Amino acid sequence: MAVRLRTSSWVRRLWTFQEAFLAKELHYQFQDTAYTLSRIKQKYHQEQQTLARISEGSERTRGSHSGEGTTLLPTSSMALDARAWKRIEGGDLLWHDAYRFLEQVEVLGKNKPQDESARLRSILHPLRWRTTSKLEDETICLSGCMDFSLERLPWSAGAQERMKMFLSSMCTVPVGLMFVDRPRIEIDGCRWMPTSFLAGGMDSTLPDSWSPEGSASVGRPTASGLLVTLPGIMLSNVIKYTQTFRYGHVHDIIFISVDGVPYYVYGLLSKPVQWSATGQLALVLREPLHQRGTFACLITVLAEHDGIKYGRFQSCVMVMGNPGIHRSLDEVTFTTAIGT
Repeated sequence: MAVRLRTSSWVRRLWTFQEAFLAKELHYQFQDTAYTLSRIKQKYHQEQQTLARISEGSERTRGSHSGEGTTLLPTSSMALDARAWKRIEGGDLLWHDAYRFLEQVEVLGKNKPQDESARLRSILHPLRWRTTSKLEDETICLSGCMDFSLERLPWSAGAQERMKMFLSSMCTVPVGLMFVDRPRIEIDGCRWMPTSFLAGGMDSTLPDSWSPEGSASVGRPTASGLLVTLPGIMLSNVIKYTQTFRYGHVHDIIFISVDGVPYYVYGLLSKPVQWSATGQLALVLREPLHQRGTFACLITVLAEHDGIKYGRFQSCVMVMGNPGIHRSLDEVTFTTAIGT
């Protein structure tokens, strides 16, 4: 039953997410009756016990013909504790994925974070797989889940303007929004904002953001853009190379050296990287640089006042260590990189 729900069109609709998120008690209506998630799990246990009894009878019959004994899995005649059921469920990957998917929505609804940034982050995770035929509804659904007044949204505006007003009205937002590889609102001060969070799949996953000591992994929306405190790298004398990766993906990449360690930087798939953009280029890193690599944003630095750099978002990129791209580092020219 959980697998049927998981693969149905119901779980891909935007509005059913809000209904589930706000419900005091969630019921799933089937043709014959309605089930709660706990009852679905109970029915799964009963089905597994029935299968075990059938298997037990089959093994005993086979054993009586062969004259050999057999070791049986637990059946309904044996008491199974929570740890035993956890092992059984974990081995059934299809069931485990479906149940956890459904459980996630119920847990979110019953344990809504009070902090608005944390709540938005928790909501956006399941929205990756949802769709709607009317994109203007996305921010209405988000506002309902966030307990925001709909007065924040201009009713005569389109989907992009509503998203702009929705995110701008928040006191803080997850820093991870900067590193989601999604189309952006191409308006000054708003380029950090995705146009939509729906139907992005894994591309809409918010990366876990590094938290500097004494601060949270959030940003503050302002009229000039998103104010954040993150590590960065200033770039100059940019030299780009064309590289073909696995599955035929072709990227323009650059090589940088930080503290004597080589890294290469390449763009993600949604938007080509403008390495030749006019102005001072810089990387805003999701976390301090390490060999496993990290997400980053390529920006053009426009100004600096009172220790704050003002930049224009260009695209999301990856900074990777241990360049394993079949190119000798002795043959490349490194782009100048200065940490900040």
